[in-house]
Amino acid sequence: MDLGTVLRRLERRRYTHPTAFAADVRLTFRNSMSYNNLGDPVYESAAELSGIFEAGWASIEAELPPPPLTDAELPPLPVAAQRTVAGVLKERDACLLEKGGKVMVDLGKADAAALDEFDRLVAHHGATRAYVDAPEQVKGPNST
Repeated sequence: MDLGTVLRRLERRRYTHPTAFAADVRLTFRNSMSYNNLGDPVYESAAELSGIFEAGWASIEAELPPPPLTDAELPPLPVAAQRTVAGVLKERDACLLEKGGKVMVDLGKADAAALDEFDRLVAHHGATRAYVDAPEQVKGPNST
């Protein structure tokens, strides 16, 4: 990783979140200090620029929204919502593959209308999930 690559990624809007940009900049400086000896002008410049970047980044980072959830962090859709999604796919004739009780979906073959419907369903699921789960979180183990 080098700053030229970071610049190209910025110009091409390849970063999905500012923290990814910061990670690449940090990697650039870390590489420069790993592959050059202490006292070498490249090492010293990288250390100085890293300090400047971190000082400036701290104020930017404080104002950033949190990064989007990763696939592993996303809560699973409830079975009813999964059935609704499967129904939308069947209506739209999108690619469904059922295997061992699980349905695999090729979203690349879904049309724009189906994707819009998925977006609406997921947004609805997110809003109702907080409402449905909240009472359960309040209940104690001996609650009725």
